[in-house]
Amino acid sequence: MNETDANQNELDDLRRQLAFMQEREELLGRINGSLRSLTDPEEIVRRAATFLGQHLAVNRCAYADVEGDQNTFNLFGDYNHGVPSMVGRYRFEDFSADCLAAMRAGEAFVVEDSETDPRLADVRENFRAAQIRSVVCVGLLKAGKFTAAMAIHSIEPRRWSEEEVEIVLSVANRCWESIERTRTLRELKKEREELIRRHSEIDKQRSEIESIYRTAPIGLALFDLDDYHYLRLNDRQAAFFGLKPEDVLGRTLMEMAPIPGLRELFDQVAQGGPHRQLSARRHADQRSRRFPLLAGQLLPRSRRRRQDHRHHRSVARDYAAEARRACTDSQRQTRRSRQARLLHRARDQ
Repeated sequence: MNETDANQNELDDLRRQLAFMQEREELLGRINGSLRSLTDPEEIVRRAATFLGQHLAVNRCAYADVEGDQNTFNLFGDYNHGVPSMVGRYRFEDFSADCLAAMRAGEAFVVEDSETDPRLADVRENFRAAQIRSVVCVGLLKAGKFTAAMAIHSIEPRRWSEEEVEIVLSVANRCWESIERTRTLRELKKEREELIRRHSEIDKQRSEIESIYRTAPIGLALFDLDDYHYLRLNDRQAAFFGLKPEDVLGRTLMEMAPIPGLRELFDQVAQGGPHRQLSARRHADQRSRRFPLLAGQLLPRSRRRRQDHRHHRSVARDYAAEARRACTDSQRQTRRSRQARLLHRARDQ
């Protein structure tokens, strides 16, 4: 071969490579555009397999996900032309030990004629049953683990080019990426729906608490555990001091009610111990009154508080339940006092 012929051959090779690259990019572009709006993994695979199968003029094109043993695979969404579908569950070792080894190594398994390939002597009947005379199968390794595979089948012997093997691998990666994208989107959508549900539940509980604060026949307050300063309180609680709620917010409980033993009692309640009532005197008229203490009113220390939805729901539920019980107890005590006064008057008469 003279220098001119050599240069011509090199030029022809470059032209073929350029033509292949253009064809591959056009094919991948069509596949990407077709898969972009799909969310069903089976439809994604069927669409990509159809594009690839028709482009390479093969009889079957299929994609499979691989189970944890890196041998069993589930084939779905295949393209078929003149052959039956192979959708189902199989093992790579049923198509030869060499096939399994190649897949686990992330290498292509190429068969040009299953009737003469010596590697298939023990599994030749499996190829005949599936109408596979020639095949290209590529495995995908993700994070070092064999996770998926894609294959093209022909019912006739065929000499596969390196470019064809490469294009099968490119499409297999597109399928995997699209399936992972849709799986991630589904998980994000599910998480979003769960967050919306949780926030709705929290808003409902917050509304219930707001209603209790407005309508409770007793004083209610929310404290921080750092120094027991008021974070919120209702009008009845503020009236205990002869003040408005905004005049009490930010001030400590001990500042507002300097009762001996009050700090120790709140520490006990904060640690989950039983609570009781203490007698105190109102600032306005100095009359003796019972000062209500509710365990559910104590808020965790702000510096230790975590933004955890389950924690907030638990605090809201505990507080709402405690407040409802307190309201019921107060209303029951008020009725008893009224009945006692009426009975006393009846006796006097």
